[in-house]
Amino acid sequence: MGTWKSRSSFMPISRNPATKGEKDTEKRRLRELVGELSNCFELGSNPRDVVREVSGKTMMLAAVRDFLDVVKWLYTQFHADRTMNLFWVRGQVDRYSGKVELYDYTKSDLCSVVDAAAGKGHLEIVQYLLQVEGKAEDERAPKRRRTDTYPELSNRYKMPTTAGCTTAAMNVAAAHGHLDVVQWLHANCSQGCTTAAMDRAAQNGHLETVKWLHFNRKEGCTIDAMNGAAIGGHLHVIKWLHEHTSEGCTTDAMDFAAVGGHFELLKWLHENRTEGCTVAAMDGAAASGLFDIVKWLHKHRAKCRKLAMDGAAHGGHLRLLRWLFENRKEGVTSKALRNTMQFAQFETLPVLHNIVQQGLAKDIEVMDAEQSEAWIAEHYLKMAERFRTPNY
Repeated sequence: MGTWKSRSSFMPISRNPATKGEKDTEKRRLRELVGELSNCFELGSNPRDVVREVSGKTMMLAAVRDFLDVVKWLYTQFHADRTMNLFWVRGQVDRYSGKVELYDYTKSDLCSVVDAAAGKGHLEIVQYLLQVEGKAEDERAPKRRRTDTYPELSNRYKMPTTAGCTTAAMNVAAAHGHLDVVQWLHANCSQGCTTAAMDRAAQNGHLETVKWLHFNRKEGCTIDAMNGAAIGGHLHVIKWLHEHTSEGCTTDAMDFAAVGGHFELLKWLHENRTEGCTVAAMDGAAASGLFDIVKWLHKHRAKCRKLAMDGAAHGGHLRLLRWLFENRKEGVTSKALRNTMQFAQFETLPVLHNIVQQGLAKDIEVMDAEQSEAWIAEHYLKMAERFRTPNY
């Protein structure tokens, strides 16, 4: 009789293999695990032991890594076994990154292995699981009756037990520009998608996917499409959405463009849209040291708050800080001084002190000349001491 090796014989399998060597090693280890599972199964080991090692997480790992041969083996050996669920796990597919977050048994959210594979663009695995599952329905019932000798395992999962997908499959595939997966799901599955498909495709700059969804699906998009495209600086997507859709955007679009440093996109929105921006645009641009954008916003009558100078001081953007001091009247708060001292930004301190003396820091008392000298000397010493002292 075969002996079952412990999980540590094959693990750990990297969750995020980076190099080709790491990926090859992971694939070899997973195949070794499959080989050992196969030997155990064929030599008559206790099915309870097999269930402990094979689960939806095993199938999920193989599916998201695009190990089609492993997926096929797992399906062939275990798809009719009622004591395990190969196709659904407790977790969710992140709609932005496509990564799978697995839960413990206390949470009820379900994640389909097919959804996860679709989000990674693994079309062959999506096709295999959904197509073979449809053909296997007739043979599933008798095989399941044979596994009812383990009723405590038969009810282990209160979730679907057959391979399937949800709207998350097309949504996440679209978000990552896997148009071939989107098109196949559209033609072969009834679950469809939501507005998140077009919204996320736009946010990530996948214009061809956006176009296809617009002309072939009815869900459409929301303001998140154009707003999200502004985050990534995808001007080509924004222009297309502006011309072909009516959802538009909000002030978030210009705000995101300003903070992200997407100057051409910012100017295009200003010239072609009417939403405008909020104080967050200049505040964020100043904190990021985006001098040209700050000056452009100032020229076009954008507003800001004290956060603009606070952010410039925090980032050590001295030239920008001086410009704000000379051209804006919002001032700073004591937070700017605290950050300057904390990060030992020596050159910033006199500029901030000058700002304080002009009465542009309402929460800080204006000093006379003697107090000013003492204050600067004291804080320079504190900063120098902090700078010299290693922070272990």
